Amino acid sequence: MAWLLFTMAMFYLNHYDFFPLHLPMTTSPSQSADEVICQCSGTTRGYIEKLVQQGLDVDAISQRSGALTGCGGCEWDIAELVKALGAQ
Repeated sequence: MAWLLFTMAMFYLNHYDFFPLHLPMTTSPSQSADEVICQCSGTTRGYIEKLVQQGLDVDAISQRSGALTGCGGCEWDIAELVKALGAQ
């Protein structure tokens, strides 16, 4: 019985994100351009802002910066930042 409970617990923990690696960032302009958005590639907020100003979309930003090519934990943050910058 203990084995069954352990197996069910491990399945549940592996399939549901109880401990997210990051919290959603805010897109307020007061945040630093040096803030690292993608931990895998080291891409900063300022670099993404520069690429958006050049007219690049999320796919092009990923190719140019290396962001979104690692763990994928920054996908939502980058999409929201590009969306917020596009609305300005």
